[in-house]
This record gives sequence, C-alpha cells and structure tokens, in this order.
Amino acid sequence: MLSNYKALCVGSFILIGSFTLRFLYLGDIPGSTFDEVFYPRYGFNYLTGENFFYSHPPLGNYIYAAAIWIYSQLPWIDLASIDTLSFEQLPPLSYRWINALFGSLLCLLAYFVSYAVWKNKNFALIVCFFVAIDGSLLVDSRFALPNIFIVIFGLSALLCAAKSQSSYGNSRYWLLSCGIFLGLAASVKWNGLGYLLVILSFFVALYSMQKIDLYELRFTQAQVNRLRTQKTVNNIQQKISVTNSVPQWEYLMYFLAVPLLVYVVISIPDLQFNTEYGFIEKQQQMLGYHQIMVEENEHPYCSKWYSWPFMIRPIGYFFSNRDAIDAFGNKIMLFQDVHLFPNPFLYWFSAIAILTMGVQWLKLFWQWINQGVVSHKLYLFLFILLGYFANLLPWAFVSRCLFLYHYQPASVFAFLALAWYLTQLTRSESLKYKILSWGILTIIVVSFLYWLPLQLGIDLESDAFSRRMWFQSWI
Repeated sequence: MLSNYKALCVGSFILIGSFTLRFLYLGDIPGSTFDEVFYPRYGFNYLTGENFFYSHPPLGNYIYAAAIWIYSQLPWIDLASIDTLSFEQLPPLSYRWINALFGSLLCLLAYFVSYAVWKNKNFALIVCFFVAIDGSLLVDSRFALPNIFIVIFGLSALLCAAKSQSSYGNSRYWLLSCGIFLGLAASVKWNGLGYLLVILSFFVALYSMQKIDLYELRFTQAQVNRLRTQKTVNNIQQKISVTNSVPQWEYLMYFLAVPLLVYVVISIPDLQFNTEYGFIEKQQQMLGYHQIMVEENEHPYCSKWYSWPFMIRPIGYFFSNRDAIDAFGNKIMLFQDVHLFPNPFLYWFSAIAILTMGVQWLKLFWQWINQGVVSHKLYLFLFILLGYFANLLPWAFVSRCLFLYHYQPASVFAFLALAWYLTQLTRSESLKYKILSWGILTIIVVSFLYWLPLQLGIDLESDAFSRRMWFQSWI
C-alpha cells in the first residue's frame, strides 16, 4: 500500500489534472450548447425577473443564478449590468465555471467516499483517478448542465452515511448532514432520489444481516469456530453497537423527513418568483411533463437504460467544421466536436466488474447463510451493488426519452467495483495478475487520451474524427 506521502502526491497530481481538464478552453465552445438553452437561462431569468416554467426542481437554477451573479461581480471582468444584457450576450464562462469547479472536486469526494467504505489508499486513488478521467463526467463538468450536481450531493450523502457508522459521538450529526445532502440531490432532479434508495436499502439490509449475526453470537458462541476468527466476532459486535447507537425511528427522520423538509424549503423562493402554481400543483405539473410531454425516442440521442453500461449511444453536444490547409499545403476539413463520450474501456471493464462482483456476492451470501462465515467483502460488495442497481434499475420503469448522462450516478459505483478488483490484482503475488491489472489501467489511460479531443472540442481532421467513431451509433 502507498505511504501517506506518496498517496498525497498521487492524489494531488490527480486533482491538478482534474482541474486542468475541466477549466482548459472552458469558454471556447460558444453558448448555448445542448441543454444550456434551459438550465443557465432559467438561472439568468431569476436575476432579470422573467417568469418561466421548469420541469425539474429549482436548485440547479439557483446555482446558475449565483454563478452568473458572482462572475459579473469579479473586479477583473468587464461585463455590463445584467439588467441590460440578454442571455445570449453572456459569456459562456459565466455559467460554466461552476460546473467545472464542482466537477474538478468530484474526484476528491470520490476518494473520501471510497476510503470511508474500505480503508485502502490504493483503492481510493484508483476510484479518484477514474472519476477524474471519465469522459461523461468530464464533459458535463464543462457545460452548464446540472447532472454533476446530483453526483456531488449524492456522494456527499453517502460519505456522511458512512461517517455516521464509524463515529460514535457524532452519529446524529453525520446522519443529519446525510439527510440534508439527500434533499439537495433530489432538489436538482428527482433522479437524485436514487441515492436515497441506496442508503435506505443498505441500512435495511445491514440491520437485518447484523441482527442475524447477533443471534448467532448470542446462541452459538460455543461454536465460534464456525466464524473465521475471534476478531471477526468482535468486528460484528462493534458494527452492531454502532448501528444500534441511534434508535431506528431516528433513521426515518434523517432519511425521509429531513430530505423532504430540505426539498420543500428549497422550493419556496421559486414558488414566490413563479407564482402560477402552488407547491403541490408544481409537483403535478413536473410529473405530468415527464409522463406525457417527453415521449420515448423523441430526441435523436435517446438511449435505452440497459445500453448505458456498454456505451452504445453517446450524445452529441456541439459540432462545427471548417476548411484548413495542412503543413504540406493540402486542403483539409477540420471538425470541432464535443460528445458526451465516456471512456469506452472504462465503461466496459466496469460492467464486467459489476457482473463479477454480483456473482461473487451471491457466493459470499450463501457462505454466510450456511456456514456463518462473515467477511468485510460481504458488506462492501453489498454497498457497491446496491448503489449501482438503485441508480440504474429505476430507469427501467421510465418510458420517456432517456440519455446516457442518466447513467452517471450508477457509473461511479461501477468504477468502485473495477477499482476493487484492480487493487486485488496489484496486491497479488502472481506476476500474471499484476501484468493484467497494469494492462487494464494502461488501456484505460490510452483510451482516455485517444478520445479526449471529442470531450474537449479539440480540432480533428475529418479522417481522424471518423477513426474514433468505431460504431455508427456513436456518431
């Protein structure tokens, strides 16, 4: 395992790279691009007093309103009064910088979450690295789309939930913070509730499993040899004491009442600004919009939820072309393109890791039921798998047009699964497993560099662009 100093150096390098990737040429692509015609515009409407209807909760709009206002107040920015400008006259940097900032810090947050659930620096750094270079998270960190806020608030909630189980004195503080972040995630878009589903299902499963473990400890202590070691018994007792340190009814308050209260409070300023609907009517209007107004396959970049792990249909955000002369005097065509283009091999390897982990967890569960064998992997795998499927499977019941960016919350858990297996391979005494792990990491890095021009909008010759479009569905 890396020393603290080496881990700090590697983590700092990843963080600097994350900031560089997200702020480099940030304002070069003209606005408004893709759904920037909605989200930052609504934030701007708050500043100019123009009423509007929005099909999602308002927190994302507030964030963009704050971003535009802060940008306009910077002393080195020569920008006319907001009241005298139209939205089209705003520099794109004025509303994109907040995404770049949140997106840059996302890898750091992923590190803390990973380390909280498994105290291994190598594992946490690999997850941090994957989040920093993933093309989907990278592109949505460079445009004013609120998807990145959902991941930020959702992971923050998970971190607080994990802290609540390892902090005897401050459990209620962390649980309250968890509830607040869950409310913030849902106040950006309703699919932020996926994180609530993760936490509720994990705590229910954890409580049920530990109750059974406690039964084993009370009534079959003489048969402790069924468990691997006395240390395992002590670990189980310790986990039960932490979980039971807060009454069950309080969990309902922190995970249901607090998020709902946060959601309602955040809605109040918007309801006072857009007065056409009350709170209940606004929720009904939003629900109706998603059920009726946005039909399946209405958009050319719609994709099915089960296709997301295989990256079948990325999303085109921006495209332009121009004639140019190369170094040899030949006339060429240059394409400037931005796709929401995940790292293909990172997605594919992560999908394999999730499937493998699912099978392995079933084996661990069977051992626990039949032999009383308990390992930390049983809980770690459960957390990763619940996080993945709680953020993916609900989309199977949605008939509206869906996009690849909806997979972002689930994809982070897939990165956790892949990082865990790579960590195990690098720790193996077998040379072939070490070579395999470094080979996978090398392929992911090469893939990142190869498709980076499509994520940053760097000019490519038409032939170079075509070579990167391996499948017709990618165009």
